[in-house]
Amino acid sequence: ALCDDGRCKDESKMRRFLRIRREEAEAASTENELIRGLLQICREVPEHVSVDFQGLEKKLQPNFDLMNLNEFMKVCTLDELSSQSSRKVTYFNLSDAIYEMASELHAIKDSLIFKMCWTNQVQELSREHTDEDDTENSKEMKEIYTLDHVHSKIYQSCYSRYKELYSSLKSGEMLLEEVDIVFEVYIGKHEDLHKDLDIMCRIDPSDDRKWIKGRIAQIREYHDHHLVMDSAKIIMDIRSALCPEGDFSILEKLLQMNEVKSKTNNLNCIDKAFVGAKNILKDVTDQRKECLRVLSQSENFIKWVKRELKDINELKVFVDLASISAGENDQDVDRVAFFHDAVLGYSSLLYGLKQNSGFKNVMDSLPALWKALGNDKDLPKKLRDTARHLEWLKTVRETHGSVEFSSLSLATSINERGMYTIRAQNQKRVH
Repeated sequence: ALCDDGRCKDESKMRRFLRIRREEAEAASTENELIRGLLQICREVPEHVSVDFQGLEKKLQPNFDLMNLNEFMKVCTLDELSSQSSRKVTYFNLSDAIYEMASELHAIKDSLIFKMCWTNQVQELSREHTDEDDTENSKEMKEIYTLDHVHSKIYQSCYSRYKELYSSLKSGEMLLEEVDIVFEVYIGKHEDLHKDLDIMCRIDPSDDRKWIKGRIAQIREYHDHHLVMDSAKIIMDIRSALCPEGDFSILEKLLQMNEVKSKTNNLNCIDKAFVGAKNILKDVTDQRKECLRVLSQSENFIKWVKRELKDINELKVFVDLASISAGENDQDVDRVAFFHDAVLGYSSLLYGLKQNSGFKNVMDSLPALWKALGNDKDLPKKLRDTARHLEWLKTVRETHGSVEFSSLSLATSINERGMYTIRAQNQKRVH
């Protein structure tokens, strides 16, 4: 019996012996799992290919746990404790290249991105086979692949592609056209993407994975940029009427994302400025978007108002004159009221922006507009109706003339900020 052997009385030796035996058992179990995973993925090959697993399927016994350890390898004995045994499993008789392939596949077998690379390579081989020989016989005949063929014709190209994706993704140099292809399945599933990138990092044990969070954020922002495209287009239309000389480069960049030529940009173009602009536009609800859209569609009205009414004071004067013209005509009275409400509601943009105001200035002007919209949900309708009656407004302006307009404007200014002196005619002012 083992316990009668005098060598077993050395506790240190026995601890080492048992540790080695555990390592041997783990090596056998690990290789069994490697082979199982290898065979599973190697079954996903082109239709014209049949894989010769060289007896490996039979060796994957369902009663693996009942097999003797020495069936898998040359086990270490008590006499060999001092030797440096490799604990190499010989049962499956794998070449170094196939063992390396099995080990690398085991680490990344759950990666959806890797499976995509594998599928693409398989499809490419299928296309090549179809192009080479399209005869009826070729379709019926199966090409036999050994595991070495799988390694050279599928795995090497596939794994190289996977590593290229890893490198370009980690550096942020992955092209947007590639992001469209590789990460389309992860739209709205960014937690799953995090798991896949975590698996991807296994190809480099030294990777600290700190880059993953930032890269996923960029991909998410890129995937979501379409949500603000309408708002960006509307603001660019407003720009042409209100501030044509302003800097709107960040919006131009955002709008270019849907153009084919922009797909040659890389992920690093999704920077803080891009994300900041997108986040601001994300707050533009459908109601607010409609409010801005009506303004963007009223370019002629905008230009007329800014040319004829220089500030809010002149707006008030014009409203007074228009009210005189309207008299008791209900329709005209409503037009004047709508005009007043519309211009006053949009005044933060109409009078708060200059020719060279930029995107930030426009965004800074919007809270006042949102407040006005909150107080009057019919503001867009009033602007639309007012812009439609621009010719009537022009007629009112021409009817009263510049002298009358200037006089009333001056009187209004005096009432607000001036001082009246009352005295008898031809009498000196009494202090």
